Amino acid sequence: VNELINEIEKDISFYDNFSPDIDFKKKFAELYLKFLISFSSEEKAVKEFRKYLSWIFKGTRGINRLKHKFFSIESFKDVSNIMGSL
Repeated sequence: VNELINEIEKDISFYDNFSPDIDFKKKFAELYLKFLISFSSEEKAVKEFRKYLSWIFKGTRGINRLKHKFFSIESFKDVSNIMGSL
């Protein structure tokens, strides 16, 4: 049992120190939007997705200059364009 507990604690500590880079965040954002689209229309998914963009990129240097664009997104193509400008 102690070995199992030690293994779990080791796995959890990895996530405490996990700090994704900008490329990871961009890929995650695009994949998450694709996931949302698979369950509803693109229009509905994009509206829901806008709420999460600021959270996904929280702590990213220089992101404040693009946050206003997050709320004007209307399609997956818009997201791709914004991700390309990061």
